[in-house]
Amino acid sequence: MIQKVSTNFDSEETILWTGKPSGIRSSIKDKAQINATSYTVTSQRITIKSGLIGKKEEDIDLYRIKDIKVNQSLKDRAMGIGDIEIVLIDGTMKIMLEEVKDPNNVKETVRKAMIAEKTAQRTTHVQKEVVKEVVKIPCKYCGGLIESTSTKCPICGAPLNPFK
Repeated sequence: MIQKVSTNFDSEETILWTGKPSGIRSSIKDKAQINATSYTVTSQRITIKSGLIGKKEEDIDLYRIKDIKVNQSLKDRAMGIGDIEIVLIDGTMKIMLEEVKDPNNVKETVRKAMIAEKTAQRTTHVQKEVVKEVVKIPCKYCGGLIESTSTKCPICGAPLNPFK
């Protein structure tokens, strides 16, 4: 289901998927009309609404997502549901979409939207890697290999360069 949402911003936000928990407990809550949790995935964010009396709404911008996982027990697989775990770039927060129908399809929808939004925002998660090259030279007194940045041989204690 794709639905356009009108906004005042440059790019138009599109609803890509909506759903709510679909497990056994959730089905009972639905029949009693007390299931107040819903999920919406748009082209820019994930919204989680919950609460029957006290309402809570949480938005997660797609460009902040680092990783998406599906967790399914054997019972969940038999029922066609699963939990989607979303890890944010800063690593401090995990979001859980619980008991989602067809979780692998929803995960792919979120993943594709996340990539598109990161490209649109021109943001990528960059992991810095420092590579250090170590050069070892032989000690002229004992022949042991020592790092060229050392000032003395760790084996015999002789100075590497007596003129320093």
